[in-house]
Amino acid sequence: DSYVRVMQPDSAGTMQEVARIKHENESLSINSIYLSDNKLTAFANNNNFGWAYTDWLFPGYWQNNSFDILSYDVSAPSAPSKLNEVNIDGYLLQSRRIGDKLYVVSQFSPSLPVAFYEIDMSEGDDDGYKQREELVTELSAEQLLPTISINGADKQTLVNAEDCYLPADAEGDSAYNNILAITVFDVNDLTQFTSSCINGYNSGFYMSPNAMYLTTEVWGEEQTNTTIHQLSINDQGVEYTASGSVPGYIAGDVFR
Repeated sequence: DSYVRVMQPDSAGTMQEVARIKHENESLSINSIYLSDNKLTAFANNNNFGWAYTDWLFPGYWQNNSFDILSYDVSAPSAPSKLNEVNIDGYLLQSRRIGDKLYVVSQFSPSLPVAFYEIDMSEGDDDGYKQREELVTELSAEQLLPTISINGADKQTLVNAEDCYLPADAEGDSAYNNILAITVFDVNDLTQFTSSCINGYNSGFYMSPNAMYLTTEVWGEEQTNTTIHQLSINDQGVEYTASGSVPGYIAGDVFR
């Protein structure tokens, strides 16, 4: 079982369990929590034990997946009360809390029509590429973007297409089957949020009080480079600031 134990000292100062917080869906595991005043925020998703950070480069690992964000009032420790439950398409990558803001980074890979994979892609067959392009062009933005549902309400797109950034070096024929979503919630009220996204791949994350940095490894025949995207933090959420590239790749823990 995966649950949060709520502890409280007794009259002798010994910590005692006074409540447990569990997700109704037993297939999900609670893997991180934040406590702000009397508000507890917990994340729940499928176990990913044994994954390497490079697995995030392959959309199939989180395609057709989702994760939950739960908030509770724990002002009465022995009787936690659920405030909000949020469900987001994709897979949770990282989260941070700064003050009353909860920053959530997730990855989403849209599911393409079955017909897309049935098209003959023999080497040198331009017709196959054109047919695939036509199928993708027919899809709406809503079909290509992650959705969010709050407290069981109907799903809505997590981010507007107009709020999605493209890599600076993207060309007309560039293709990235991955949406990296950056969503900022009010930790006191998860129904209040803003979201933006980057159409591209990500392999690392770092956050400071004033900015967020996302990295991508670009492997070449002669040299590996690391692209770094900087997003500034403001009262409205996050805003793209700049991108740069350096030779080599980042070793060790890439999520900080």
